[in-house]
Amino acid sequence: MSDGVLKSDPDAVWNYVVSLNENKEYVDEAVKGAKDALESLLQRLNQKRSSIADKRSEWEDQIRFYADESESEQDPKKQEDYRKK
Repeated sequence: MSDGVLKSDPDAVWNYVVSLNENKEYVDEAVKGAKDALESLLQRLNQKRSSIADKRSEWEDQIRFYADESESEQDPKKQEDYRKK
């Protein structure tokens, strides 16, 4: 059957092959664009995660600092030590 199509309209077959190649190039470009976008997104997410981890560390330090201060204020022995400072 393909021989019949090829013999009856070889230009149509050639145009079909050309369109397949164009579609493949279009799909390749789309995939490359999607890959670049995903890599960029992953990079931004990693930066956000790092920023959040830094802030969390700062907050934990502040919580420990205020917890230590609070304990110092409640414990009479620590109050004396705190006053001496």
